[in-house]
Amino acid sequence: MRKSYTYAGITVLIWSTLATVVKLALADIPPLEALAVSSGLAFVFLLVLNIFNGSLREMKGCGFKDFLMMAGLGFLGLFLYSALYYFAIDRLGSQEACILNYLWPIMIIVFACVILKEKLTALKLVAVGMSFSGIVVLTLGKGGAPSPDRIIGIAACIAAAVCYGLFSVLNKRHSMNQNVTMMWAWFTTSVCAFAASLIFEKMTPIVGVQWLGMTWLGVVVNAVAYLLWAIALKNADDSAKVANLAYLVPFLSIILSAVVLGEKLTINAVFALLLIVGGILLQSFGFSKGKRGKAMKKIESFEVVTLYENGMRFSSVYEIVPRKEKAEVSKYEKRYSGEKDERVLVKRAEISADEALELLNDCGLLSWNGFCGAHPRGVRDGIAFRLEAKVNGGEMIHADGSQNFPKNYRTFRDGLYQILFKNE
Repeated sequence: MRKSYTYAGITVLIWSTLATVVKLALADIPPLEALAVSSGLAFVFLLVLNIFNGSLREMKGCGFKDFLMMAGLGFLGLFLYSALYYFAIDRLGSQEACILNYLWPIMIIVFACVILKEKLTALKLVAVGMSFSGIVVLTLGKGGAPSPDRIIGIAACIAAAVCYGLFSVLNKRHSMNQNVTMMWAWFTTSVCAFAASLIFEKMTPIVGVQWLGMTWLGVVVNAVAYLLWAIALKNADDSAKVANLAYLVPFLSIILSAVVLGEKLTINAVFALLLIVGGILLQSFGFSKGKRGKAMKKIESFEVVTLYENGMRFSSVYEIVPRKEKAEVSKYEKRYSGEKDERVLVKRAEISADEALELLNDCGLLSWNGFCGAHPRGVRDGIAFRLEAKVNGGEMIHADGSQNFPKNYRTFRDGLYQILFKNE
């Protein structure tokens, strides 16, 4: 758990530099050009990483629709979001832009209610109201009517938050490998930003120390931080507690901008930030309190779920893998041939991805993580199992036991069997 907090802490520190580094970079480089270059570096880094870890092979099974979906997500959640955010930073101080940027978790609540049909509760309405009141405080806090340039900057920042909130909700319905998705998304962002820069800007040669800034934004902020965050959540005993560290980012960011850029830290800015983040935390902790004793988190996507079972006379493997909008369920038997084990397909069936997610969540697979069921005393034989799953864009679930199973284990195994053999 300590390692998870270490990785998360490093990620938070990296993310908190974004607004300040962008503000410094945009002093000499046009916004879209900076976005094109930094996104291209993120793409190259993730391409090399995916080649070495084997994730790139998964692209062989992708069709035109998959690539179009990943490109669309990249255009919405990375290109439009980043372009609008960079534009806002150029018009506003980095403090104000960073504060307004943290409206995106509230936008997730709004779009989850509209698109995913989640229930809009009174608590959510209060949380949204608190966060939007932060916009009013920040906009009118300096007294008098805000300048047109300032209004445009604020509007761009809010639009950026809308784009990222919508991207986050739509990405929940997408079950592709997240490393591959992010690689393709950054490629899309780089191409779109480069094309837009050619049309709307006069491109400037990047020289010397400016490449350090571009490398920091592209490789460290856009790629390495994302991977460290995924590792932190994957290894966490309680991912929700680790995820809450992300709310330190805007506070650290405004401190950094005050120290590095000399931007004055105003009471209005701090109050606006407290309202925005307070709305997010109210919804988050209020939900946890209302749902205490129940599963706090659900599996929204999965890359692979594998269940191994071994008995005295059998050795079976059940596997669930996503196939576009479907899920493929397979059963294999291990057969021994000489010195080699062979995995022979017994049965395969196809169901909708929603049906697969329903089975995983109904059986509470997330709660299985870390389960280690010791073989009961006095029992001579029985069934040993091991479950390995990769869900929610990289979170791992590991469980094993011998004649000692987690809650709903038999329901899960029987559910797989019914899917495979329901017509026989």
